Amino acid sequence: MRLGPEIFQNRFHHVNRNTTGRMALLSFPDFLIGLPAGPPGTGGNGTPFSNICGSGVVAGVADAAERATAEHLFVLDEWKAMRTLTLSLGFRVEVNGQQREVHGRQSNFFPQFYVPPQPAALRARGLPDLFCPASFPETPPRDFRVGMQPC
Repeated sequence: MRLGPEIFQNRFHHVNRNTTGRMALLSFPDFLIGLPAGPPGTGGNGTPFSNICGSGVVAGVADAAERATAEHLFVLDEWKAMRTLTLSLGFRVEVNGQQREVHGRQSNFFPQFYVPPQPAALRARGLPDLFCPASFPETPPRDFRVGMQPC
């Protein structure tokens, strides 16, 4: 019988130096000449919609240094069923931990640390509902507390 553990830390380094933007247009030619929404008689594009139907920007942490600990355990045994048949039977368990960012710039939701929103009377006295990770490198916003447990 053989058994053994494997414990290691995954290190992920993401460098993202750009943001992603998108714009949805109803008519590209109308967009190029700047045709606004409205009836054609008033100089519009003939629809109640502007040429720019929708837009959005996605931005994230530019340099993320994430860590995750992995723990694996295996058990292996060989069993000779017949003279010409040997079975190798084994069991392996892999537990891959939750990723975390070493500088506290990304967060995860941990249900065991969730504090339900406070009653309105407590909120009116200025007690916040939101938390920053303890490793947050800057002064937290006014409505956040540092750490995972309530003060």
